[in-house]
Amino acid sequence: LDLEADTFVLRAEDLITFASIGAFGRIKALNVGRAWSYGAEAKATVRVKNVWNGKLSFLGSYTWLGTKSNLACSGTSTTCEDAPLPGRPEHDMSLAVGYEKGIFRIRTAGDLVAAMTVDLSGLIRVPTRYLQSAGASVGLPFLKGLRFGVDVQNLFDSRVGVYEGAFGPVDKPIGDSFDYPLPGRSVFVSFSLEEQQ
Repeated sequence: LDLEADTFVLRAEDLITFASIGAFGRIKALNVGRAWSYGAEAKATVRVKNVWNGKLSFLGSYTWLGTKSNLACSGTSTTCEDAPLPGRPEHDMSLAVGYEKGIFRIRTAGDLVAAMTVDLSGLIRVPTRYLQSAGASVGLPFLKGLRFGVDVQNLFDSRVGVYEGAFGPVDKPIGDSFDYPLPGRSVFVSFSLEEQQ
């Protein structure tokens, strides 16, 4: 059992960040002036031997992130409410389970991202997204350390989220922090050579 927890505070001056600007939501780099980031992280790893004559492992991690920028307090603005920085999720949680027996390995993992905004005012919220992955690999007997693997990213082919539009809910492709649409289900085939101990 491995446990880890920490907290952090970061103060930045003249921070450059990307934000959605205008009616068409174009992504633009802007200087938001002074900004704060603060939060906490926790991670736990559990490894269990002799489970069905193999090894079972669990990994969980969670990050809570708070951010503030003072862009609304600059210039001739009469309001001075700190807004969250765009493209930074407030909650990010990952869970993974793996099993190894002999030359065989399987794993599955999921990642949850929630409470992320894309605009400077913090009003345009990105829908909560959960992406699942899975994979399997086998050691090849004719060359020691060589493994053949197959990984599937975005296992359930999640592509669309529900955004709050001006006239009600709107379906829109889920995107990354630059609002670039994330890929659907993707399959990767690999050969890897591991160093033997």
